[in-house]
Amino acid sequence: MSYHLLKKLYIIPSMEIIKNNSLLYSYIDRYKINDLFQTDMAQFMELIYYQPGEFLLHNGQQVNHIYFLVSGKIKIYSLLENGKSFLNRFNRPLSILGEVEFLNNTLSSCEVEILFPSYCIRMPYDDVKKYAYNDPEFLRFMIQSISHKLYSTNNVTNINQLYPLENRLASYLISLSLDEDSLLYIDEIKTSSLKEIAELLATSYRHLNRIIKKLMDKGIIEREKGKIKIIDFEKLKELAGNNVYE
Repeated sequence: MSYHLLKKLYIIPSMEIIKNNSLLYSYIDRYKINDLFQTDMAQFMELIYYQPGEFLLHNGQQVNHIYFLVSGKIKIYSLLENGKSFLNRFNRPLSILGEVEFLNNTLSSCEVEILFPSYCIRMPYDDVKKYAYNDPEFLRFMIQSISHKLYSTNNVTNINQLYPLENRLASYLISLSLDEDSLLYIDEIKTSSLKEIAELLATSYRHLNRIIKKLMDKGIIEREKGKIKIIDFEKLKELAGNNVYE
């Protein structure tokens, strides 16, 4: 049984539908979501709250909603047939989920994991199909979203193939730790997840440990009490360059 399957078995979903129209409309207005449609679609929208560690979608899951990420950050990765995983990208607001499955009538092909406390606005497929399926404004936005996803996937492939693990790990930590809402960094990462990180970065656990030690020797990170602590963000950014998994 793979690490990710074991991880899912022990996560109890606790997503919460937020009955707060003021908060819902504040996000709709902030990102001009209703402007993406020729029809007023706000009546079909509801606000959902997710805690870190929850999954918005699983590979092979039936998808019934279009999701707009309006707060927080998520990690998206694919599960391979050999039980390992491949990192696709990190998403931050505003991003859309479920549009590929909506257009192609397919099951989810990715794992979508919540990294920070996050809010999503979702709309049922039935309502989107009835009122926006032929909406040029909404279709244009979905095309832009899908184009960005293709670019991101190609970018991740290039990073993993062309850059040493030291740079890839720096890029991963920058992508993982940056909280766009507060512009703060989460500077501690549990080392219990190193096996997962090694899989996502297409390397071995042993090689990842060697690179972590190298970054520790350079004074960029520390490893203590079962966590990795980022000490020097500027040096980490230099290693990452402009390459981020987003």
